[in-house]
Amino acid sequence: MKNLSVIFKILFLAFVLSFAMLSCVINKDDSNDGEWIDPATQTAQLTNGIVLTRSGGGNNALPKKSPYSFEMYANDYSKVKMTWYGPDQGGGGAFKAEWSAYFLARLGYYWGNGGPYTNYKNIYADYNFKRSGTSPGGFIGVYGWSRNPSASKDVEKLIEYYIVDDWFYSTQLDGSQIGQGASNVVERGSFSVDGAAYKMYTAQRTNEPSIDGTKTFTQIFSVRQGKRTCGTISVTEHFKAWSKFITLGNMYEAKFKVETFGGTGSLDLTYLYLAQEDKQRIANE
Repeated sequence: MKNLSVIFKILFLAFVLSFAMLSCVINKDDSNDGEWIDPATQTAQLTNGIVLTRSGGGNNALPKKSPYSFEMYANDYSKVKMTWYGPDQGGGGAFKAEWSAYFLARLGYYWGNGGPYTNYKNIYADYNFKRSGTSPGGFIGVYGWSRNPSASKDVEKLIEYYIVDDWFYSTQLDGSQIGQGASNVVERGSFSVDGAAYKMYTAQRTNEPSIDGTKTFTQIFSVRQGKRTCGTISVTEHFKAWSKFITLGNMYEAKFKVETFGGTGSLDLTYLYLAQEDKQRIANE
């Protein structure tokens, strides 16, 4: 009996330890809040990229397993190239865009007919990049679309959004530059996030290309006051600020993108990591 008691105690202890270890694993996986890496430290040049091939219009899957996908648009695909560095380096999202024509290249989360942003955890984009060459204009930051079919105004049933941290202009980006080709450009005020001020603008595009074909839709811009080439974008905080003026509706995507209006140049990310986290981060910039 004494031996049985000892064996029982050993088995019970082993069960407790196994359960504790399993609980740690579960908690770590469920939280999706791994140890944060400062993107400012991620400066090493990446190599061995995979040239991405566009398959029709719209969203495209990456050629290796990844939580991300990509889209690209150009007026001449023979003059542009998008190279992904793969899932195992540069945060898993880093890519290089090269152009000598109009080019919009983006990579990140895709939901298609997703739900409201409140259905998702706090979305963040950590990035570090260098760029070279010239362009007559364009934007770098987080980009996406959403649909709100129940909106009272037809123009607000489809929304294109930008969070702009860098741009291809020598001066501070403002409403006159984002409004090229748009109408009803309105400055909606400013708010602070990630240690900086952002100005918010809305504009209207009439009979322009969109994720749903040629449409008239609303644009929303958050423009950082002072450009940067690395940092963290607290995407959900921008969604919250915009909600005072417009309802985003159902999310199509949230991707990191470069959009250039021409010229010749490249943008090369050494780090790109998009995350959805339970806890709200404290500004690190």
